[in-house]
Amino acid sequence: MSAGFDKSEVVAREVEVRPIHPDERRRWDALMDERHCLGFRQFAGRGLRHVAEWRGHWLTLLGWQSGAVQVRSARPLADAGAGTCISGGRPLRGKPPPRRVNRAGQALRMAATSARRNDSCIGACHRSCLRRLDTPRAVKATAHQLTRLVHAMLSRGEECVAWEVADFETERRDRRIRHLQRQARHLNLALPTVAIR
Repeated sequence: MSAGFDKSEVVAREVEVRPIHPDERRRWDALMDERHCLGFRQFAGRGLRHVAEWRGHWLTLLGWQSGAVQVRSARPLADAGAGTCISGGRPLRGKPPPRRVNRAGQALRMAATSARRNDSCIGACHRSCLRRLDTPRAVKATAHQLTRLVHAMLSRGEECVAWEVADFETERRDRRIRHLQRQARHLNLALPTVAIR
């Protein structure tokens, strides 16, 4: 997207996927119209615009719109006659059609991976998942969390409320204390209350 740097220098760990700022919307729309194979006029309904950035250079553009979330795919109807491997409820012999690539899933997994170094609630949640799970499962869990966030924003028009990391840690600590108190009650024990400085 941006000129003035060598693409071979890009380090994947330094790439950050982030939402665009309001003053970057005109640039995002112009680049999408210029570079997209079908062109770009505007989103149908609400939309989210993200950019993958490396050291201030834009590498790629990501966009989601509410129309794509709410409309069921018409592809099964269009493809019903060609490339199917089932006839009369039974699978046919031969090579199955190639799997379709889920580009939204790839973008969300990239965003989840870059959230590891982010000082936001999503980053704190991802780091918390990494303590409990192996890396692929933690990335998948964070991508699922981002999916729910995007879906709520697009389908119901909810605003994205940015939590602070301190709020997340406080809620996580309170949840652990409540869990310990439940376990203590189950074992007929009493937990001492200690004031934390």
